[in-house]
Amino acid sequence: MGVCLICGGDCEESVFQETFEEAGFTITVRGIPGETCLRCGKRCISKSTAESLKMMVDEAIKAARRGHIMKRISLHFKKAF
Repeated sequence: MGVCLICGGDCEESVFQETFEEAGFTITVRGIPGETCLRCGKRCISKSTAESLKMMVDEAIKAARRGHIMKRISLHFKKAF
């Protein structure tokens, strides 16, 4: 359990989803591991998770631009190694 950088409250491990609006596409990613503050609700992810998430979203946009997937994209988080 960590400490929230915003309010100083206790954080607990959690898994959540996030929706991104990027380049005319709506991308929903489920199963993102992180921590959620029990006091203010702020969600935080590690640097490596953020980097993996950015790669996933970027790859989804590239595929969509090639016409391989539609404007609404739903992904499940999988950590890149």
